[in-house]
Amino acid sequence: MDNSYLESLEALMTTDEAAGGGENGGIWVVTQATADGLTTWSGKLVAAARMLADQLGAYVQVLLLGSEDETLANALLAAGADGVHMTTTIIPAFTAMADFVTAREVEVLLFADTPVLRQYAAALAGELDKPFLSGCTGLEIDVETSGLLVQRPVMDNRINEMVAMGEGVKPQIVALFPEPLPEPFDDPYRTGDVETVDLPAETPWPWVAGESVEEPLQPPRLQDARIVVAGGRGMAAAGWPLLESLASALGGVVAGSRGAVDEGLIGEERMVDLMGQRIVPDLYIACGISGQMQHNAAIENARMVVAINHNPKAPIFKVADVGLVGDVAEIIPALINAIRDQKAL
Repeated sequence: MDNSYLESLEALMTTDEAAGGGENGGIWVVTQATADGLTTWSGKLVAAARMLADQLGAYVQVLLLGSEDETLANALLAAGADGVHMTTTIIPAFTAMADFVTAREVEVLLFADTPVLRQYAAALAGELDKPFLSGCTGLEIDVETSGLLVQRPVMDNRINEMVAMGEGVKPQIVALFPEPLPEPFDDPYRTGDVETVDLPAETPWPWVAGESVEEPLQPPRLQDARIVVAGGRGMAAAGWPLLESLASALGGVVAGSRGAVDEGLIGEERMVDLMGQRIVPDLYIACGISGQMQHNAAIENARMVVAINHNPKAPIFKVADVGLVGDVAEIIPALINAIRDQKAL
């Protein structure tokens, strides 16, 4: 084994700063309580922090938002926390949170990558003037620098890259997808310090309802979607929200053609095209898409293709299983109403 690796690890484990100093320093996890207890991802985040801390000989502290229930605190201790700090505040004020983090000399601050916490973590990083990364799927420690190495999927999840957060930066703030992480190995005999803390709420904050806590934790992959509703340049006049409403009614995801990207209606990461993404959904609905060769080739393996276009000679109809000729602004609302009526039966 490389002696330099052992020397670096030993230095990290014997440094008071890396060891966390009890409640100060170390790795902190921000988690939330729901009406039914802890979020489903709380234990996973704590377990990930525990693995990271064990590499450094550091402590794991948890800030539990939205509850002062010691039963929940004990569950977090069992998952690997050394201490739990509880507040009934759901969304702490940024300035108060920044003071809290600074006073405790937090080294790594982990959030779950939910829509609410991702935005909160980004705003907090701005308040602290510290780096922030979201969309992360794994964490490692660079033993030479004590810096955090963060794994992120790129190229539409085809490969992963490792990003260094920076040497000597504190805190290093990360929003992590819990889904790929292993389940915690709960130890009911673990003990630790539990305290309540006073953190004033951030107001106004639009996402404080309990249901927003459990929003999806994985970015939707276009290639994995069973139902895709895609729009083309023709949706610019009809209104893109119509397309989103149809996708929502069907439980599908939204995509677009190259024309939609050119119009600024959707980003390139959602483009269905040979230069974008080739997909194989069970149902593909093309709305206002003329059907150029690059687009049609990208959907050739779709199980069923439904095309809506005002031009009966549009190339999209050559590959469609069902063709609807007419104005998308009239046909899409009719489809949405029909779907809702069917669900109501």
